[in-house]
Amino acid sequence: MDWEMWFLGTDEDGKPKKWSAGRFKQRVLTVSINELAKLYPKTSFVITTQKEGRKVTGYQLDITPINTMLDI
Repeated sequence: MDWEMWFLGTDEDGKPKKWSAGRFKQRVLTVSINELAKLYPKTSFVITTQKEGRKVTGYQLDITPINTMLDI
């Protein structure tokens, strides 16, 4: 997949490194969202897993600013 090469790079043979979807979510998406949440504390981040049957085909990340005077 294109995202694997973009995020993970390639091995010595020039082939994209491969991670399972769960590992990608844990190591890349969750870490990224936590960093973004520190930079943008009044923002909601929601990850939706996209599947075909049981196979994970991707993730959708919804980023929504929250307009409030309250501390979040």
